[in-house]
Amino acid sequence: METSYKVVLDTNFIMIPFQFGVDIKAELDRILGFRYELCIPESVLKELEGISKEKSKSGRAARASLEMKKDLTVIPGNGNADDALLALASKDTIICTNDKVLKEKIKRKGAPLIYLRQKKYLALD
Repeated sequence: METSYKVVLDTNFIMIPFQFGVDIKAELDRILGFRYELCIPESVLKELEGISKEKSKSGRAARASLEMKKDLTVIPGNGNADDALLALASKDTIICTNDKVLKEKIKRKGAPLIYLRQKKYLALD
């Protein structure tokens, strides 16, 4: 049976298609090559909802990102978004983020992560 991973999206990551024009679903298919479930913690949704109220480019990107929610599995996430993502990070759960501090914490934990490189494509670390 094929392994299935949880791929958990951070706020800054789910806004990539609307900020940089990168199709994250196609890129995830390209680099993962195996079955995965796209997930978003409740705390990330709350963060997106807050940003969506802003009258800015980020606000527009957050509003558009919230439309993607129907294609994602919403999972519990305690605390703020970064704390929830760090708690979820494990060898079977890939965290997708561009947050520099969070990336370092996830690396120290030994969990896989995916991030945007050169504003053009995703990379797995």
